[in-house]
Amino acid sequence: MSTRDELWGWIEVPLEESHARRQESPDSSWEQVRAFFLERLNITDPTAYPIIDALLRDIDGRAASEREEVLTDLDKLKALGWSFAERYAEPEAADTTEPEVRTYTPEAQTYAQPEVETYDQNAWWAFLAECGPGWDGTDEHWAIFEPWLLAEARARGFGTPTEALLAPLRGQGASAVIAVFADYGVVIQPLAAPVEDVRAAEAESEPLPTPEEFAEANMADLLAEDPEFADIPEERRLALIAEVLAEQAR
Repeated sequence: MSTRDELWGWIEVPLEESHARRQESPDSSWEQVRAFFLERLNITDPTAYPIIDALLRDIDGRAASEREEVLTDLDKLKALGWSFAERYAEPEAADTTEPEVRTYTPEAQTYAQPEVETYDQNAWWAFLAECGPGWDGTDEHWAIFEPWLLAEARARGFGTPTEALLAPLRGQGASAVIAVFADYGVVIQPLAAPVEDVRAAEAESEPLPTPEEFAEANMADLLAEDPEFADIPEERRLALIAEVLAEQAR
């Protein structure tokens, strides 16, 4: 296995070059960008390389709009790549003040004790309060935001508690993440529904008046606007009002 830095050093430049190619040719398809990425890595079968196979499968499985957002934003693309370098990296050996004890032979790694990450809990809460609100509360954005949050947490020394917090939430949906974030003082306000949707919901919840009710409530205004409206037979007036109400209901 390779270390995180070795994996990142392998994929970083091809990711940047793939993003540049996509910017130069906006009409190019994901399949074309995918093939270019593999070409820059000098591989033909991604299944032989777990990190590449998993990264490509992740992007393959995204909705077209979400995939486009990742491909056209270099920071998001690199954050996604970094998260996979973290995930597929060989665990780093713990530091020691006795160099003669350190060894990187396979035999020694078999018995190596995993490094225990220590952290200040108050500092971690402050980290969540700082970075958590960067999520917009949607499932689509979470697919991009979670890898970035984990990468940022690990860079600051909060990888263990952040992974422990997020792991049980995977696959639970945005509402579950919002609820857990709230337990830690991170309030996420989901994006408001479009104004058109709100108006449609209001229209559905309020039934339209009958022509008779409308005429009774608005006759004075109708006559003030057009005095000749009084000369129209009542049956015809109600028919005209019904046509107007029907137009408003559409």
